Amino acid sequence: MDIETLLAELENGPALSPQVARWLHDGAVRFATGEARTLCAALGLRRRGQSSAATRQALKRRNAALQRAFRHIVGESTRQRMLTLQRLVRPPLALHIAGPLREALADAYRSGAYVPTSLSRLYEIVEPEGSRGSG
Repeated sequence: MDIETLLAELENGPALSPQVARWLHDGAVRFATGEARTLCAALGLRRRGQSSAATRQALKRRNAALQRAFRHIVGESTRQRMLTLQRLVRPPLALHIAGPLREALADAYRSGAYVPTSLSRLYEIVEPEGSRGSG
């Protein structure tokens, strides 16, 4: 069970499914009896080394924005376009650019997630699995 499932059920209507109700009840009991130190731990929402739901959402928004930005960059090759993206995300920000590319870059920074500047990390975010080196 995860927080996204709970949120979806809460948004869809007043009644929770029996599985979600049981999960919430059992977690509340674990927290109330001191078996778990935090409600997140009691509900099994976050294990050591995992990102919070808010962090995962911020990363998802950042990645989508960087992918949009990449689609707006024109160039002869994928590598050339990636180098342009890398240049644009490094400070000072590309305030001289207008239009959808600037908006996508601004969205990446507004996501609240760290915007990477390394070429390898940008490739991981922008390029679909297995297409690296195709240009």
